[in-house]
Amino acid sequence: MPLRPRVQLQICPLSDLEELTNLFSRHMRNAGGRDYFLRRYRNYQDSSRLNIITIKYRGRIIGFSGFIPFRAHFLNKEVKGLITPDVFIEPSARRRFPILFSRLYLFQRKILPPGTGILLTFPHDEKIFRGFSSLGWRRFSKLYSFRFPLRLFSSFPRVGYGAVEVGIKKSFTKDVRAFYQRIRTQYDFLILADERYLNFRYARWKSRSYTIFTAYQKNKMLGYLISRQDGPRGYIVELVADLQHPKVILLLLCRAIESFKENTVRVFCSLSHRKYITVLRDFGFLPFRKKDCLFLSFSSSIPIFNSSLCHINRTGRDDWY
Repeated sequence: MPLRPRVQLQICPLSDLEELTNLFSRHMRNAGGRDYFLRRYRNYQDSSRLNIITIKYRGRIIGFSGFIPFRAHFLNKEVKGLITPDVFIEPSARRRFPILFSRLYLFQRKILPPGTGILLTFPHDEKIFRGFSSLGWRRFSKLYSFRFPLRLFSSFPRVGYGAVEVGIKKSFTKDVRAFYQRIRTQYDFLILADERYLNFRYARWKSRSYTIFTAYQKNKMLGYLISRQDGPRGYIVELVADLQHPKVILLLLCRAIESFKENTVRVFCSLSHRKYITVLRDFGFLPFRKKDCLFLSFSSSIPIFNSSLCHINRTGRDDWY
């Protein structure tokens, strides 16, 4: 009988979820338990699968890489890709970094959906950053994190903007398809979505309550914002707007922060597009961290693009703070 290799990579079955949860909770603050992985990485089309690659050494999980498939508008083309929000290898295995990263890269290539053109990741420490860089990953953009002390909100003027109505919805409708079709060319990079995916991600989870704010002018959708509250913290999880109506960004932020006002001490948000960042700064959000977004392209050549016009509107994480 052939010997099993000491290092094995595989798509994580649900039966390994408890071991994976235990590994993560031993090494990470506020790890989040089973719900963390189910909410973030349950497969959109097959709920019995997790979008996680586990790294096993002698049968024991020592690391993992979560991935989220996406479609995006990138430089006037539609591309398929994967975001890897989490890459973790336990400290005792860090000396094997080079070989583990090489194996992880080869496994990712093997499982890519047909037509995938780009991979995105957000290294959470310098060693992981160097590991990806050594395999040819390049800097794509920067994700800037901001926080907002709610005591400032009482002195902020109320904002009005013509006939734009901002309200709360329980779920998304087909309007969001026309919205993305209309605004995609305003961005160098924008992750696309339809109502089925957004409802799967934000409307179905009773264990973590998201609030959906939408902005309309008559029957035309101009933007939406997803927020979440966790004790004394509020999170702006996702924010997308029609850049021909930039004040919609401000309207959505005002409405979301107003909903936090009673119980939340601080509000957090991470964005990459310069127009959104300008609005955040003018509003009173304070920058406190920036995170590199790296990319790997399978195209022979990538035209020059402006990273500050890339809107990383969906990272798979809303608790990087």
